[in-house]
Amino acid sequence: MTTNLALPLNDLFGFGVKMPLAVDSAGRLRTSEGEARIWQAVQEIIDTPLGSRPFNPRFGVPPMVYELATDPRAVAWQIGNAIARGEPRARDIVVDIQRVVGGTIELRIGITPIGTNNAVNKIFPVYRIQ
Repeated sequence: MTTNLALPLNDLFGFGVKMPLAVDSAGRLRTSEGEARIWQAVQEIIDTPLGSRPFNPRFGVPPMVYELATDPRAVAWQIGNAIARGEPRARDIVVDIQRVVGGTIELRIGITPIGTNNAVNKIFPVYRIQ
């Protein structure tokens, strides 16, 4: 008897409700899965101030990330640490500053989903306030 230890990607990455909430044509909540679920989780981490979730106070980024006076390099470093802390399905996390325009920092976030050797990246804007 042989056992196949390989997991389908959806078992490895999981699935969840797609944000923002929406329904499909059959009236069911839309879901995200696979790599899309990881990117949704990264966006949730970036959008969540550290300490704002009582049952998971280490989830999110420090509030200083959203302040205009914060150095963009510090923002990139803090977001990279937050992703490493909050997203166990990603490894080899790289956060690079693409450009800074006014109160917005565009970051290229690169990850390698666990169970793969394929590095993927995406641009995320981080909006800061004065």
